[in-house]
Amino acid sequence: MKDFEEAQTALIEAIQKAWSWLNDSGYDIAKDTRFDEESPVAKALYSSLPVEELKGTGDSSSRMKTHCEIAFTQIVYSFVQKLSSEFESSSSNDSINRLYSLLDLAIGITELNLGDGIFAWIMLEHAMKLASLKLADHIFGFIESRSLILVANIDPRYAKGQTMIRTCNDLLKRLSHSYQTTLRGRVHVFIDNCTTLSDRSGINIAGQHNLANSTEYEKDIGEIPRTLDIFENKNLADLYSRFWSLQSCFVEPSRIFSEYGFSKYEENMRVVLENFREAAETRAPSAESSVLQNSTSDYNGNRLLFSKYLTCPKLFEHELLDPHFRCQFLTQALIVCRHLLGVDKNLKESMKQDKSVNPMVIHSFELTDSQIRSIKAIRERIVQQLGSTQLFNGHFGICAFYVNRHEKYWVEWKDEKCPVNELAPSPDKSSEMSDALDWFNTPKSPNNVEITLMGSKSHAKLCDTNLKDPSLVQGYHLDLSSAEDYQNKINASKGNSGTSEKPHNVDEWKLSRAIMAQNVTMLCTK
Repeated sequence: MKDFEEAQTALIEAIQKAWSWLNDSGYDIAKDTRFDEESPVAKALYSSLPVEELKGTGDSSSRMKTHCEIAFTQIVYSFVQKLSSEFESSSSNDSINRLYSLLDLAIGITELNLGDGIFAWIMLEHAMKLASLKLADHIFGFIESRSLILVANIDPRYAKGQTMIRTCNDLLKRLSHSYQTTLRGRVHVFIDNCTTLSDRSGINIAGQHNLANSTEYEKDIGEIPRTLDIFENKNLADLYSRFWSLQSCFVEPSRIFSEYGFSKYEENMRVVLENFREAAETRAPSAESSVLQNSTSDYNGNRLLFSKYLTCPKLFEHELLDPHFRCQFLTQALIVCRHLLGVDKNLKESMKQDKSVNPMVIHSFELTDSQIRSIKAIRERIVQQLGSTQLFNGHFGICAFYVNRHEKYWVEWKDEKCPVNELAPSPDKSSEMSDALDWFNTPKSPNNVEITLMGSKSHAKLCDTNLKDPSLVQGYHLDLSSAEDYQNKINASKGNSGTSEKPHNVDEWKLSRAIMAQNVTMLCTK
């Protein structure tokens, strides 16, 4: 134990020494992206760590790598905890840069074979778990900036890829759908770019349902007090029970053919959809009109509306008037219809005979012809109600329908055991694509790209001077076509009747630019 503590203490001091050396050497996080033998990170590590022992083989080298990982983890833990508490009050660029340099040391240990291949991702996982959401945004930005190195040769089936996916998924669990929408999207895009199109790491191969997602509601209620006169002739208590009981079928559709019963499901869906139709046709004094007016402003910057509705009976009357509430239920019901219509008897028999189909996704229940017709009728009513909604300028229903339809093809691909869709690269195009990839990965200087917003170099020159130094543009107007030249071209393009025989919008645009340029030039040459 004493030897272990001494080794840990020595390695902690060595890592901190390398960290201090890197920060004091003028290390630039944005520019110093190399991790070869001549990089600043390598010099910092080689000057402090026992490189020969870490690069060696045998039990002693394995123990040293374990000590190094534990020591590095302790440093990451203490610094990230301290930095997270500081971020609650104010953020410091110096502290952020110190964290980035520490994480670069972790990448350097991996790239220089001083540790395991997953060393960098383990440290990133530890840092992400301890960081506050504000700091986690910065850490993920660092991951994006080092993505070419971190995801090189990554495979989700092995330790490095699994650690990457686990780190990203843990972050997604902490992020709010409503307030961290942009960061969530960045994480999803990062994962997609790291995996192939046919990757199975995030797929529910067995088709298991999340039974832990249960909806609790009051099952025995006498009467719901009414606060609006819209549903005065309705039995809201009965409608309340029918509506919330359907959530158990949405969680596990197989219940429709077992304890819930198809006839009960069919009747409850009919009653709910009929009341939804009446609620949509009813103009509420304030509830629905205000929601519809604000429906286009549900998303603002990073914020989107993902409502979580309560099952309180007193709120049910108002929830029925909320188009978001109705559309959320209708979207759920549309997904269930697609799921049920994919298990008719003929299709099920063909799936059993097809050896390429995953047997775990073949359902134990079957639909009769009358049940299929009933579900199709329910689906038609759902699509009709979604199409008539005015949410998001009427686009919500169209998006819900097409996304659900496209999801069908993804489910079919999953049921077929996720066959690989990627094709081998064409030999004729390999070198061309390689050159294009090198060009995209090469940092570009803004000076290499000539952008002329004014339409020509001459116009841009006149605009850029902003009259600060008139001598720069004196005589420069001689290179420009005059406004009279453009006007003559426009007149020539017109017939005797004065109507245009061919489009001359470009000439008119040039005319306006020339007039502006001449006005500026007149001021400059006086």
